[in-house]
Formats: sequence, structure tokens, C-alpha cells
Amino acid sequence: DIWVPRARAATAELPAWVAMLAKELDSAHAGCELDFAMFIERFAPVTKQRSWLDITVKIIASGSQHDCRLQAKVTVPVTMLCPCSKEISARGAHSQRGELSIALERQDADLPCLREIALRVEKHSSSQLYALLKRPDEKVVTEKAYDNPRFAEDAVRSLAEEMRNLYPNEKWDVGVVNFESIHNHNVFVHTDSTSPGTS
Repeated sequence: DIWVPRARAATAELPAWVAMLAKELDSAHAGCELDFAMFIERFAPVTKQRSWLDITVKIIASGSQHDCRLQAKVTVPVTMLCPCSKEISARGAHSQRGELSIALERQDADLPCLREIALRVEKHSSSQLYALLKRPDEKVVTEKAYDNPRFAEDAVRSLAEEMRNLYPNEKWDVGVVNFESIHNHNVFVHTDSTSPGTS
């Protein structure tokens, strides 16, 4: 369950702060935008080297003296490996680093735990990333990605399905950007709660 007390504690002050700001400014609306890095403790799969993976977070709070809307976006760096490249290649496969993201909007202070959201997001990639790896760890990570190829569309489609199940009545959007390593372009895929499928 990703609805944990620490998530509510982290955002509980924002509606009161927005209301106070609107009152002080004698304004019908007020808000703030927070951009920060959230660090997740991670241990390398073989050597157990400890490091911290940085996750990009943006929180927007907007409202009046009487109500507040919160939006949170979590962007997670991941590894993606192309199923088509794996199928046609005699050796290896085309892989790239990507960024999977979720944005969720709520009308109160009950945002889900952002750390748990990040951990859910990266499960839809070919492999999670690490800030520190030794050679034995690299072998495990690259082989995991090779055994779990995902198109960008696959990742967004499965992530969107999970969001529809978790938040059937909420506004959300999910997306991925793959930073291509053998093409002179990047891949962008995006969908949201109003769409029946990947767009």
C-alpha cells in the first residue's frame, strides 16, 4: 500500500501554506512549485556496494484560502533494451538510458509516498539503475536488461495499466523518454488518464 503516513506528513503543510499566502496577498489564488532531487538508497546486486540514486521530483500546490490542489511528478532514470534489436542481432542488443515519469493530481494533501511511486515506476523498465557498480554488478544488470527487453511503448502501456488500477478516479499521466545511443534522435511516449491507450 503506497498510501503511507509519511507521504501525508510531507505534504500536509502545503494547503495551509497556500491558504496563508492567499490571505497575506489578498489574492483569490496562490501557489508554489517545488523542484528537488529525492535520493533512494540502493545496493549493488553482487558486491552490495551502497549508493544513492537521485530521482527528480516536482510538486505544485495551488488554490485559495479554502481549497488546494496538489500535483506531483516523479521522474526515474532507468535502463531500456530494444526487443527488435535483440531479435535481429547475432551479438548483443541496442540499449539506452531512459526516464520514466508519473504525474498525479489530487484535490487534498494525500499524495502517495513518492519513494514507493518511484520503485513502482522502475519495475516497468528493462532494468533499474544504480549510482555505483563494480564489474560483477555490471554483468548482472546488463544481463537482466537483456532478459527483459521493453519498447518505450511497452513501458508506458504497462505503467498506465497499473495507474488505471491504482487510481481509477484520479487525474494522472505517464511518459518515457529514451536517450537513444545509436540514433540521432530520442524516443518520447506519453499517455494519461483520459486516453484509452498509448498515444
